[in-house]
Amino acid sequence: MKLLAFRASNALDPFAMRKLRERLAAAGCTATLETVGFLYLAVLRKTTQEDLRKTHQNDVRKTTQEDLRKTHQNDVHKTTQEGVRIAPQQETACRLACLLDALPTLDDKVAPNQVLVWPRAAMRSPWAARATDIVQRCGFDGVELVERGRLFSFVRMDSAALDSVSHLLADPLTERLLYPGEGFQTLFQPLPQRAMPSYPLDRLEHANTELGLALSPVEIGYLVDGYRAMGRDPQPCELLMFAQLNSEHCRHKIFRAPFEHDGQRHTPLFSLIKSTTAKNPQQVISAYEDNAAQLRRPARSRLLRPAASGSYQELSQPGTLAIKAETHNHPTLVAPWPGAATGVGGELRDEAATGRGGRP
Repeated sequence: MKLLAFRASNALDPFAMRKLRERLAAAGCTATLETVGFLYLAVLRKTTQEDLRKTHQNDVRKTTQEDLRKTHQNDVHKTTQEGVRIAPQQETACRLACLLDALPTLDDKVAPNQVLVWPRAAMRSPWAARATDIVQRCGFDGVELVERGRLFSFVRMDSAALDSVSHLLADPLTERLLYPGEGFQTLFQPLPQRAMPSYPLDRLEHANTELGLALSPVEIGYLVDGYRAMGRDPQPCELLMFAQLNSEHCRHKIFRAPFEHDGQRHTPLFSLIKSTTAKNPQQVISAYEDNAAQLRRPARSRLLRPAASGSYQELSQPGTLAIKAETHNHPTLVAPWPGAATGVGGELRDEAATGRGGRP
């Protein structure tokens, strides 16, 4: 596997750096945090001579010494020849460095006094999914994946002492730490295959705790009855899938359920919210039936391009106002940044995906 490595500074703003240093000091960390930067790793596809011929058309771009100086900022080997030919992989590194706004580096492992925070094995960050798509659309057909991690540089670092404060540097649910001397190649090695044992039905309560399923006794009983009828034990992946599909976020089991307080039975919380629209619908066209609610609004002028004319015109058009609320309590509590990003994505998607589709 061929990797291209790039480094960029200032992964954290000054406020975040100061707060992190304060938290490390309060936790008794003896190492002094110096800088936090980004490390980008690009995984290159295995290319044949035919691939190189089509991509580079047998004519690798010529570059001058000034081009190299500007692109690499003195990080590449200096040469005095005016028309140096750049190898295909080096040319890719030059162009990718410009796109990432980072400097190429020859490092292939974590340096002394540094710690690398990287997505857990077999996981791909949301940033990598977007960045890889952008890179490939920019013509980097030979790049299979671009991933990003955070590189922490310390003064007087003690790896053993950092273990006690690792939770301040990385999210253990989604990230892992690499210490000095560990190579970047290990980040992309496939996990060893192993057989997934099934869980006996009499150990489902143990599986509930071990896998973090958060199933209620009623749900455990439902699974026991279902798998007993099928005559087999459940696999871990089946239990995990059931837990996600039947979670509070997906099903709103608690939000929709009636509840008792001081011996009195009360209307579900969700029904109380819906009742306001039922009592006073006014300009409500649709609510609680689609991805978002639709409210009437007066017609207004918009800059549109009718298909007949093909040119933009200011036209008065009726329309609706789409509103919704996103429920991301559990993901945001456990993983604040990914949870919030998912909530924002849901907001952007649901309004436009209401009815037959909308135009913002």
